[in-house]
Amino acid sequence: MSAFDHNADDDCTYLGLVGLVSGVLNSFENNKDDVYLGIYYLPVVLPPNSFSVKDVLDYARMFCSNGVCQDSAFSYLLDRVRSANRAMSSLISAGVLSGIAFAAVLVVDWYDVDQIIRDSEVYVKKLKEIYDEVLGIVSSYIDSLPNLTRNEKIIYVQQCSEDLNYLMATVNATGEKNEIKMYLLNKMGNYCSRYNLYPCPQGEDSEEE
Repeated sequence: MSAFDHNADDDCTYLGLVGLVSGVLNSFENNKDDVYLGIYYLPVVLPPNSFSVKDVLDYARMFCSNGVCQDSAFSYLLDRVRSANRAMSSLISAGVLSGIAFAAVLVVDWYDVDQIIRDSEVYVKKLKEIYDEVLGIVSSYIDSLPNLTRNEKIIYVQQCSEDLNYLMATVNATGEKNEIKMYLLNKMGNYCSRYNLYPCPQGEDSEEE
């Protein structure tokens, strides 16, 4: 699932593959004096030339056992990913920040779109509260700086809100609210340092990076 390109089309599976181990061949074994030695070969099937959905499905059909091919399993997985992406897009369309939508959808089970949206609601609410609180702290800090003009303060707050949205996608939505808040404050402190806004707000028990 793409973390930030929520409007991506269906041409890419977002999967990567260097090869599939198709078996294990034992060419040498020696068990002597409680020391076990062995040499094994792992035959590898090369990946497909393209990772489009169609090519990966065609590739998966090559691997069959008792008449059951792996394309059915891949199709099932891909359907779940599509449902997650559609649920995330629906949340964003409803006004949820993209970073919050991604973090919330990531921690729930993926079945159908309505279920994903319903299960993620508690995390969306939790993360929105944290986002608003952290942005409020940073905005108040920027607003208090005497060496900035009003327009500069507006620009910095807007940039920090975008940076914070990006950071929301990196949090574990199941974590404790205070831990998430402290993590975000520390990260936002780093952003403020990048903009040469000193002293920067920091979370409690922050560590130098």
